[in-house]
Amino acid sequence: MKMTPPIMQDFAPCPQVPDPCCSTQNLVVNDNGFVFDPQSGQTFSANQTGVEMIRWMNEGATPDTVIMRLQDQYGLDQFTATRDFESFISSLRTNGIN
Repeated sequence: MKMTPPIMQDFAPCPQVPDPCCSTQNLVVNDNGFVFDPQSGQTFSANQTGVEMIRWMNEGATPDTVIMRLQDQYGLDQFTATRDFESFISSLRTNGIN
């Protein structure tokens, strides 16, 4: 199965957050890719890969576990899976999720 890069579409202005950590535990996500952060009230959308990564992290998966799951599920090499995960986390930060 070919993986599509996680796409984030911003629906509201989002402040930059300098915090180096990224927590998804409070994010609410549905199967259609609608993501809601109840702490900030921000909403955005993610593709299916992004939804899966958020759900895995909400279940307590470590970054290494998420990267391994990306490799297993999509047949990615470690470099590509790591790059895609880090890009997604960067997108979350850009959208004010810390």
